Amino acid sequence: MALWAGLACYKAGQEDRYAGAGQNEWRTDSDILARQVGELLADKQVAGIALYRAGTVLSPEAGIQTEAVGKMTDALRTAV
Repeated sequence: MALWAGLACYKAGQEDRYAGAGQNEWRTDSDILARQVGELLADKQVAGIALYRAGTVLSPEAGIQTEAVGKMTDALRTAV
């Protein structure tokens, strides 16, 4: 069975009200997606990565979302 991981790109730059003390992590840390990509691609049990939501990846909002998607894209390029 192949394991695919879904990354929540749409969370970049947003508050995560369900994250408790980490609710602002997605607002302040632009490298979350890049770190997730690195860890997932290093895991031999992960067959691939799905990016959610296409609009976020193709047309990120200004600021931290643009920075986060850029770092994630760089991490993907480096891995392949």
